[in-house]
Amino acid sequence: MSRVIAVADDLTGAAEIAAIGQAHGLRSLVVRGPEPRLDPTADLVVGDTDTRLDAPDEATRRLGAMLDGLSPHPGALWYKKTDSVLRGAVAEECAAMAAWLGRERTLLVPANPGLRRQIIDGTYLVDGVPLHQTPFARDPRHPATTAQVTELLQRFGPHPVHLGQPGRAAREGLVVGETATSADVTAWAREVDAQTLAAGGAEFFAALLRQQGCRPPVVVPPPTVPSPALIVLGSIADATHAWRELAISRGAKFFPLPVGADPAPPILAGIASLLEKRQTVVIAADARGVASDSLAQRAAEVLSGAVAHLYREWAFQHLVIAGGSTAAAILDRLQWHQLEMAGSWAPGVVSLAPKSASHFIVTLKPGSYAWPETLNTQLLRA
Repeated sequence: MSRVIAVADDLTGAAEIAAIGQAHGLRSLVVRGPEPRLDPTADLVVGDTDTRLDAPDEATRRLGAMLDGLSPHPGALWYKKTDSVLRGAVAEECAAMAAWLGRERTLLVPANPGLRRQIIDGTYLVDGVPLHQTPFARDPRHPATTAQVTELLQRFGPHPVHLGQPGRAAREGLVVGETATSADVTAWAREVDAQTLAAGGAEFFAALLRQQGCRPPVVVPPPTVPSPALIVLGSIADATHAWRELAISRGAKFFPLPVGADPAPPILAGIASLLEKRQTVVIAADARGVASDSLAQRAAEVLSGAVAHLYREWAFQHLVIAGGSTAAAILDRLQWHQLEMAGSWAPGVVSLAPKSASHFIVTLKPGSYAWPETLNTQLLRA
């Protein structure tokens, strides 16, 4: 099939799309940074704009720079990966990419019914519960205050949004596909034509690949990961807090790094010493005493600075990061701008190998996703 080019608004989403491509037989590459380029040997190139937390104007500017860097490719299948629960400037980025490609319609299918995330009668449901009654209501940057899809997409301003059923959808503008079952996702994939930008979640992308004639997906085993592992918890999701307690109970060493100051050299030396002894180490930001308006940026700076120091010391070979924005900050600091697929642990939990440092493995986990037991077994051997 022709080349596939996808653009995601965060790093974990980009990795998830790359993993789906690999499972369908495509050589997949994640690209990011100031000068993205197409790799002529890759079947699927996924650009990470890292715009999930940006205001709409900045998000669309950075999206445009990514699209210009990837450049149109004759016959390519283009895809806009969005957050599955519509966080970020989703409507604005979809409109900008559709205009750049000259497409009349964007077909947005964000729901993943296989994960019990559905859109029924215009209402977003997670495990049957309206979105604003789930933990997504506590998201610090994009709290879900409603379950109505049209309102979620008009978070930053009015946009005409059309809800549709397969076979009965508007032919122009932003169309959101009602999605109750996996069969609905497949039906929506059949409606993508030359005048439509396909956008949305992981299941819709997989359905598009099948519609394009890719092989049925195969299970891609997780990679053989080197020891020791440095684990960075950059997410405040409930799943992250629960996992930290599990890790400590199974022998991992936990270091909360104060956000108010850079980690002291003795702390970093202690972490390096434990890693040298093949001890799993977990680090996270300790936000006590820091104003909330600067917390996210400062936490990312502290965590990425600590990782960069330990990287220069060759203290680890396997880096595990929970949380997309934290992962982006760390990879920026390490200047890892092109990453090849190394394997998958579970849907959305993916390992990548930086092309500039192929002896390292970085495993990315979205904050709200569960920790796969296969990964726990590798990390927590105590």
